[in-house]
Amino acid sequence: MSDLSSEKLIEIWDELPEPLKQKTLEYIERLVDTSKKIQGETSEEKIKRRLKGFGSWKGKIHIADDFDEPLDDFKEYMSSETSI
Repeated sequence: MSDLSSEKLIEIWDELPEPLKQKTLEYIERLVDTSKKIQGETSEEKIKRRLKGFGSWKGKIHIADDFDEPLDDFKEYMSSETSI
């Protein structure tokens, strides 16, 4: 990191209130930890991580057959709507 970037980070850091400094520090620590994990991954682990996108829940979510059927709670409302 260049000195200019370090100086800018220090300026921003000094302006933050204490609670935000703590949250920022925790976030940076998570970023460093995640970066270390990713660097140490095997090729199989990298593939698994990439597969967590679209379609990764395929076959794990089931919708009931009567999903589109009217709810019992609205039967009275639905019957009064049709008679108008």
